[in-house]
Amino acid sequence: MKRQDKGKDSGGRRPRTDDVLRLVPWLRERNPLVQRLDDACIKLLFEGAVIRSATRDTVLLATGEPQRYIFLLTEGHIAQRVESNKIQREVLSFGPGEIAGLSALVDQDSAPYDLVAVNTVEFVRIDCDILARYAAVFHPVMLRLLQVAVPDLVTRLRALVERSVVLAARKTATLSGDGVTLARFDR
Repeated sequence: MKRQDKGKDSGGRRPRTDDVLRLVPWLRERNPLVQRLDDACIKLLFEGAVIRSATRDTVLLATGEPQRYIFLLTEGHIAQRVESNKIQREVLSFGPGEIAGLSALVDQDSAPYDLVAVNTVEFVRIDCDILARYAAVFHPVMLRLLQVAVPDLVTRLRALVERSVVLAARKTATLSGDGVTLARFDR
């Protein structure tokens, strides 16, 4: 898999910063979180945001890297993948209008997953370092943003827990046949 160059999008162009806010009406139509944000929250969220693009198999965030960005997709799909026993599994996928990496809003620790472009993608990359500075001084608009975003994050965490239970059940499932029980560790 390719790594994304920090200064340019994968097409070799400089990231665009001038037209991020033009996407707000489109995003409000497609994303319930953005629908619930007022204009002040939107302006704060998009401060320092840039529009980027990446080609298929580009790693936007690798396991172990600090979660510094939120990725708001405008085109294409991003997969959230985890690796166990040298097997990569897709845990979640995100399409146009959806937000990947939302946990960076509240926790910028090391990522427990990879975010990978499934195909050619365009996204708004939101810098959570800027948002963390606002949160550190209890900025009222940032507190409102957190109030709106945390329920979505909790919903995603619950979905991940359910998905991990299913994956764990598959991993420990057994097959019976001819009086011999075989343990399955391949899924």
